[in-house]
Amino acid sequence: MSLEEPPRLSFPVIGIGGSAGGLEAFIEFFEKQSPDSGMAFVIVQHLPPERESMVAQILAKHTSMPVIQIEDGMAVEPNHVYIIRPGRTLTIKDGHLHLGEPVEKPGYRRPVDDFFKSLAEEQRERAVCVIMSGMGSNGTGGAQSIKAVGGMCVAQEPESAKFPGMPRSLIDAGLADFILRPQDMSEVLVRYVNHPYAKGDPSIQEMFRKERQAFTEIIAVLRARSRQEFGGYKKPTVLRRIQRRMGLHQLLKLADYVKLLRTTPSEVTALADDLVIHVTGFFRDAPAWEALRERVIKPLVAERESNTSLRVWVTACSSGEEAYSL
Repeated sequence: MSLEEPPRLSFPVIGIGGSAGGLEAFIEFFEKQSPDSGMAFVIVQHLPPERESMVAQILAKHTSMPVIQIEDGMAVEPNHVYIIRPGRTLTIKDGHLHLGEPVEKPGYRRPVDDFFKSLAEEQRERAVCVIMSGMGSNGTGGAQSIKAVGGMCVAQEPESAKFPGMPRSLIDAGLADFILRPQDMSEVLVRYVNHPYAKGDPSIQEMFRKERQAFTEIIAVLRARSRQEFGGYKKPTVLRRIQRRMGLHQLLKLADYVKLLRTTPSEVTALADDLVIHVTGFFRDAPAWEALRERVIKPLVAERESNTSLRVWVTACSSGEEAYSL
């Protein structure tokens, strides 16, 4: 999906991922949600196919919003809660939910990641992912996609999670915009989705045109504090990242964001990270590297009758988990 294309749906979609211990967190979350917030909520759990899910029936007792177990092709509506079917993967496209391959099939064992990645393509800045209690790291890769297109990522406070593995993975990856208890998430979501950035209010574009000097100051602060040069980046990309940060902080004036940058070193780092996560997206695209290996490197090696191999280390990655052998 092109960054110039608008989100498919006019309302925000909140993807919620969890596994073990997630039901308790879901209940706490929805007990505090307004039934007319204008948001749609999609819950994705990694459940075995032989296990009958009672999540929809249980959550229906804790919210007045309709709670529906998903049927393939179901249209997404605001002020509704959608629950994945056990043992299935899930994606969203053109405003509809699509059930996919069984989670037992090789390559389809990360249903939270799968849904979040499709949600990023569908909703851009109106995509929000929430990672609740669960084991493992399912959801972190998909959250990276959401953040790369300008959406928001929220992690359950690990101390409040029955199984902190999934939210801890999101936090350790540096992707969590907020770390909150489930009952404290509602206010943050409402503030974010009603900010001009997430609403697509044209007034925010007019504001940027009027405050060009402030934009120049932001680039200067980034250069001085992060020692990185972003002046050569495409201006629309930089502006969208600034807008996202303003949406998270509930700021409406660019001059106010300049003040925040000058007084908060951690915000400089956060903005720089937001810019880097977008432009280095290709380096984290495993299918792209697989295609490169199969279509380019292998034929070259075969032609030279060599055992030559190539190790690619991803830009801006220090952990090594994003390195690929070709």
